[in-house]
Amino acid sequence: MDKPAVTLTWLTVLIVNTYSYHVQKERPVYVVGPRRGNYSSLKFNRTRLDIQKYRQQYLHAPTHRRTDRNVSIEWDYTDFSLQFKNIRGPAFKLRRAPHATHGEPWPLPQHYKTNKEKVYLIEQHSFDIKVENYSCAILEKAIQRFKDVIFKFASEEFYDNLKFLKNGGFNKEILNMRKIHEEASSITWMAVVLKETCSSHLHESSDESYSLLVKPFGVFLRANDVWGALRGLETFSQLVYKRQDKFYIKDTVIEDFPRFTHRGILIDSSRHFIKKSVIYDVIDGMVQNKMNVLHWHMVDDQSFPYVSRTFPNLSDKGAYHPSLVYKPEDITDIIEYARIRAVRVIPEFDTPGHTFSWGFGHPEILTQCYTNYKPVPGYLGPMDPSKNYTFEFLNKLFREIFDVFNDRSIHLGGDEVPLNCWTSNPDVKHLLSLMDDRWNTTSRMKDPMVKVWNYFINRFTDNLKNISRQQGREKRFIMWEEAMRNRLQIPKDTIIQIWLGGIREIQQAIDRGHQVIYSTCWYLDWIDHGVHWPKYYRCDPNPMRTGKQGREKMILGGEACLWSEYITNENAISLLWPRASAVAERLWSSRSVTDVLAASARLQEHRCRMLRRGLSVGYINGPEYCVPPSAPKEHEVERKDQGSVADSPENHIHTLRLHSKPVLWISCTNELETASLLISLLGVIMVLMMFGYRIRSLMFRFI
Repeated sequence: MDKPAVTLTWLTVLIVNTYSYHVQKERPVYVVGPRRGNYSSLKFNRTRLDIQKYRQQYLHAPTHRRTDRNVSIEWDYTDFSLQFKNIRGPAFKLRRAPHATHGEPWPLPQHYKTNKEKVYLIEQHSFDIKVENYSCAILEKAIQRFKDVIFKFASEEFYDNLKFLKNGGFNKEILNMRKIHEEASSITWMAVVLKETCSSHLHESSDESYSLLVKPFGVFLRANDVWGALRGLETFSQLVYKRQDKFYIKDTVIEDFPRFTHRGILIDSSRHFIKKSVIYDVIDGMVQNKMNVLHWHMVDDQSFPYVSRTFPNLSDKGAYHPSLVYKPEDITDIIEYARIRAVRVIPEFDTPGHTFSWGFGHPEILTQCYTNYKPVPGYLGPMDPSKNYTFEFLNKLFREIFDVFNDRSIHLGGDEVPLNCWTSNPDVKHLLSLMDDRWNTTSRMKDPMVKVWNYFINRFTDNLKNISRQQGREKRFIMWEEAMRNRLQIPKDTIIQIWLGGIREIQQAIDRGHQVIYSTCWYLDWIDHGVHWPKYYRCDPNPMRTGKQGREKMILGGEACLWSEYITNENAISLLWPRASAVAERLWSSRSVTDVLAASARLQEHRCRMLRRGLSVGYINGPEYCVPPSAPKEHEVERKDQGSVADSPENHIHTLRLHSKPVLWISCTNELETASLLISLLGVIMVLMMFGYRIRSLMFRFI
């Protein structure tokens, strides 16, 4: 019986190890890192990148490979990792952000040609920026700002610890760049040429185009209007980089203009109040990403922070706290801060729904909701369309709002109207009974109260049109897509913002004669784990489908939305940037710019550039670092004396072993190896037990 047992035990161990070997070859590769996010299979990991699809699409993806015998080390940009191939044992990947570029712009210009082998030295103290032809206060202030930005916060050529990696070959590029920079000639001036006089306010048809030429004899920036000059100055500031306390720029030719005219960021100051300083940071980030519309969702159900001179009770009773409000002078400061930086501020006062906080100060304008045919105190719904006073109130309020916000557009909301409250109210039901059934709502399976909604919107927008004409500034309205979905009869020049649908809804809005703003795939408050900016980058408001050329003219652009239910002052900037940078490049750059692999290195530099300029931006590509302005010199890092090894892992392990009882150190890279090892140990124990039994039997026989 002993021999069959031994044979069976060793056969079990052999089968388990053989199975483990074959599964190890075929199983998904696991990434080194914490269990929560990085131990999941790459095929199903939370980066939401379809790795197999991208490897097929980018068969010649840029990799940095060096081989030694049969082992290769290379970058895999499809999942942002450094991988070791052709090695024995489990496949090994090290999660690592791509090596950042230096002196590369974001977003990518429409036509961009640069010579990396030819760079020029820019002397900080002698470099001069002069304006030719036309000038204005906006341009002069911008030049002064960018002088500070260029030399105080220029990106530094990245130091990379991978150059110490044996068999990596990552140091060759660094050695080659040293020679190029040592031979660089100097550039001492930049000319900014405006072809026309400066306009005072940016609007949807403003010219933001520019051309930029960097040659050994100097730098030329040409633009038709001041807004193009501001975009060109931003690009120039990104081209300059720092290397060993000197500033350089590559030989460059740029012809640039935006693909879309509306490139926006939505902020929500009702769910969480947003401080004035944070709004300034949002605008600064927009400037660095060439975005031009701040969509300010100012009030909602939760709070009313807008201080109205006409109806002060709205904020006195509707704000979270008396100190958490925007006074007229605060709004004026924010609008002016944005204006001189080529950013429009478009407010949103959502109507007729999302107005619960309005009722704290003026409950008379909201609909009293009923339950079991009885009014419920405090249960107030959307604005009451059955009262003339509601429209008189709105006329006075929006006359004031038009004076405070001078942009040509205003957002009226119009989404998620709770029609059930109107249905319960007898006054609203009576209003419905006075209307004809020209919509034939029964056959269309629409709620009959949609007719009341349509009545409210028609009367409200007609009044606002008249007010804007009286003030001498024709206003254009923006509304969420529910107005189109419910076939409301809104003004033809109304802009529809798509947030639920896709290309079909875009086409429907265009077919009805409306221009479109797209936001569906750019809700940044929906937080994912891992590297997720590629999904924002690949999303296009006008994909390559039939009719794309006709749609392009009717699509104004898009907005990245940061709703603040779970966003606060403390994390707003880190969640907004640089994720919104992916949206910025999609809305500015050419449709053909879709290569996630090429964009990742530029975006890595751009993240660090925004950090250096003072924005508390978040991560973008995974494990990485950004050089602080006071980073140590390269020669200080590369000193011969590497210092004490007291903090090294080997020293800590040695100390533990000295002060501990002998232990068996086991390292397993996954659950399968652990199970295999445990079964093998069990087999060994069984064999030892059987040998012990044989020995004891022999001893008894001998005795």
